[in-house]
Amino acid sequence: MQQLNQEHNYGAVLEKKVQQGEITPEEAWRDPQKKALTSYIGMPEIEEISGNEEDILLQKGDRLLMMSDGIFGTLSLGEIVNAMRIPAEKSAMHMGMQIEKKKRKNQDNYTAIVIEKIR
Repeated sequence: MQQLNQEHNYGAVLEKKVQQGEITPEEAWRDPQKKALTSYIGMPEIEEISGNEEDILLQKGDRLLMMSDGIFGTLSLGEIVNAMRIPAEKSAMHMGMQIEKKKRKNQDNYTAIVIEKIR
């Protein structure tokens, strides 16, 4: 799996501050707002939009997963990878069922779309 977009959360802002020497890594790690979104659909004006500089050529069987932070914040990378190993038409549903099984208090909403190149 390869992440294609940049994360639009305050943690990315904190990381830049660490790189510029404005704060320490520990200060960034301890910041309670590090997971707060800085750009998302539903904002009056979306300031940050990720895009690729170059086209991505997909091969037969390649898959794209578009998901919200409600999935990424709940399922581990291993759980997401396992869900992507099952047939594409069932992958997103499987992720939703895994999230529901966890019964996390204050679970964020979640969305997943799986697209597979078949030709």
